[in-house]
Amino acid sequence: MHQNNWHKIYTQQSPKLLGICRRYIKDAATAEDIVQDAFIVAIQKENDLKNKNALNGWLSRIVINKALNHLKQESKFNYTTSENMAFVDETTMENPLQLDRKSAILASDFTQSELLDAIDSLSDNHKSVFNLYIIDQFSQLEISKILQISVGTSKSSLSRARKNIQEFLAQKLSAEKIEEKKKRRLLFLLFLGLGNKMFAKKFRKSFVDFEIQPTKPLDFSRKVKDASFEFVPKVSRLVQYLTIGTLAIVVSLILVLYFPKVKTADPKVKMQLESEAVMDRRAIDTLNSKSIKITTIPEQKKEGLENPIPVKSKINVLKSNISKDTIAQKEPQKVIIITKKIIKKDTIYVQK
Repeated sequence: MHQNNWHKIYTQQSPKLLGICRRYIKDAATAEDIVQDAFIVAIQKENDLKNKNALNGWLSRIVINKALNHLKQESKFNYTTSENMAFVDETTMENPLQLDRKSAILASDFTQSELLDAIDSLSDNHKSVFNLYIIDQFSQLEISKILQISVGTSKSSLSRARKNIQEFLAQKLSAEKIEEKKKRRLLFLLFLGLGNKMFAKKFRKSFVDFEIQPTKPLDFSRKVKDASFEFVPKVSRLVQYLTIGTLAIVVSLILVLYFPKVKTADPKVKMQLESEAVMDRRAIDTLNSKSIKITTIPEQKKEGLENPIPVKSKINVLKSNISKDTIAQKEPQKVIIITKKIIKKDTIYVQK
């Protein structure tokens, strides 16, 4: 017994799913068969869907997966051809003529049918990458996993697809479709490098409600050749933004909590080291140097005495001991005073 009412789900969701499939598959009848196969696969694997609220997105992924598998099997092409590896540089400065053409394309009100014809003009590999990235909003990494190609190949295919579609739409331009005021405004935005974003927004807006009514009901007896389905989870933009924001907050907290401590500790350590160095220098200078104070007794003369003769000097040395504890306690240093006293006596010369 099925858990879901698949007749009701097919009636409600098949027009939108058929519109999605039609962007990948040019033939409408083939696209409808692919949608039928996608529903059969979904019915067989409905127990794999844990979140019932994600049913619509899950069905969309199955349809896209089946459409890409069909292109690989029927077209017999390889996404990793050497043609795709030639990268088209979109960062170079464009000449005024190219900018004018781009602004005219963006300012023109192309119909949904004209934009769909532009997508159909692409090769199958370029069309797949263009649809996945521009309209279905898969990231380059997700596209590389889905198509089993490198990210560089995906980017190359996307840039070539943009260029080919712009050339296709340029041929469809008509004077009555271009709004001159809008064109001048868009030209300024192109100078700011927003051309690719505006180009993608134009296509997403045109195909957001793209629906095609199926011509036949769901056939439960339909046999699907390949019921395998490899689901590559699509990371939503919200999840990506939350992940980036969380990472930024964690890094900020680490910077705030760790680095200020290091910065506040550095001056203290520096001051302490400088203080210890000064104390060591003072201690060494104190121990190695002596401050000498000399007190001289004035010369005394007696009557009849002319030439004094020096006698032995008496030096009293007063030393004060300086201990290490005194230096460590930062007390005022004691000065060593050496007093030199000179006593002169009269000498009498006797002439023989």
